[in-house]
Amino acid sequence: MGFYSSDELERAFSTLDRDRSGSIHIDELNAFLPILNDTINGDALRDYIRKVDENFDGNMNYDEFRALVLRGIGRDIICNHL
Repeated sequence: MGFYSSDELERAFSTLDRDRSGSIHIDELNAFLPILNDTINGDALRDYIRKVDENFDGNMNYDEFRALVLRGIGRDIICNHL
């Protein structure tokens, strides 16, 4: 999982939050993921997001994104382990 500074996580979040809404929508994540994993589908991605989606809105705010990264779920998405 590694260690990340808050600045690194904030920059990554900002990069993925393409519409600057303050949350990462599954479509924004889907647009980026083929670069890292071209086999993951939308249903699998939703399952991963549900693991950290504390307010059940289907999006990831910064705290949920941080949890996704720090809990290693981001790595699982890239490696496609459910």
